[in-house]
Amino acid sequence: MKSVKMILSLTIICAVAGVVLAKTYSVTNPKIEDDKKAKIIENLSKVIDADHFESSIPDTLWYALDKDNDTLGIVFKSSGSGFGGPIEALVGLGNNGKIVGVKIATPGEGLQETPGLGVKVSEPKFMDQFKGKVLEDLKITRDGGEIDAITAATISSRGATNGIYDAVKKYEKYLPKKEVKDVPEE
Repeated sequence: MKSVKMILSLTIICAVAGVVLAKTYSVTNPKIEDDKKAKIIENLSKVIDADHFESSIPDTLWYALDKDNDTLGIVFKSSGSGFGGPIEALVGLGNNGKIVGVKIATPGEGLQETPGLGVKVSEPKFMDQFKGKVLEDLKITRDGGEIDAITAATISSRGATNGIYDAVKKYEKYLPKKEVKDVPEE
């Protein structure tokens, strides 16, 4: 009889805990999802100035649109192999095929490059070099391109640059066939 009471007590406690957890999840999950979407929009806005974005390939490719829903360009994710692991970035490509902005992940966003050296790929001095470049320019200068590698961080610089090159090559076909509006270069 004692064991039946214990089993019944535990069952009731587990059921109550399950209901409380389910209720907590149903209340907090929409807020968490909204925060994730807001962070994505914030990051997309860092690489291309647009009124809004429309997802084309979930979590990978977005169209940047103006207030009239004309396409200004595209934003997509890239990933290259660095010294410490993958180097992920968001790349904004204008309708003219030129890069309008790049945002490389920081150490707080998962970048695992060497502190003080490889992490410099996430600094504006490195990222701003990509603005105005087309596919053919996307190599470090040592490899015949136009991107200056970070001193003592060639592997990280090459990894970020090669990842962006591969992604531009893969996603530039998603640009509109006719040029609607150009995003001004900064």
